[in-house]
Amino acid sequence: MRLGKYEINIGVQAWNLKSCKLRFLYPHKLCFKTALLLCLVTYILIGCTPSDPIDRLVKEESSDPMFGNGMYFPITLPKTTPPNQIAAMALNDALTNLVVLKIKNVIISYGKEQDMMPETTRYTAVLVGTPDGVKIVLAQYRSDKPGAGWWTHVYDVK
Repeated sequence: MRLGKYEINIGVQAWNLKSCKLRFLYPHKLCFKTALLLCLVTYILIGCTPSDPIDRLVKEESSDPMFGNGMYFPITLPKTTPPNQIAAMALNDALTNLVVLKIKNVIISYGKEQDMMPETTRYTAVLVGTPDGVKIVLAQYRSDKPGAGWWTHVYDVK
């Protein structure tokens, strides 16, 4: 470490703090401003994404205009069924094989909010640990259609 010439050697890397030109002294030599800018951009990118997998899913599905469309086979359980039992039925797994990590009521507004009824945007998200990995079960009770029951969709946690 030579501070007289503003140069600091860390292992094989050398950082030249006086000039801002990228040079190769051992394998790498970056200027201090470039390294600081790289750290700042990385911090901003990491900070902008929600760390909660349920929040990430809500953000992703809220931007999908086709969310909720298509056929579904309702789980014919009463509206008062606990979320962990709905998750077990959606995953076709025994309740004893699941570990419920988090249950959260979420709102997914995937269209124009003024055109949507509040009950169509409320869902229950269940974060579960399974033998196949961590999954999110999104569920909503639908009584307005024939064959009333729970609409569910299973997502793998990325």
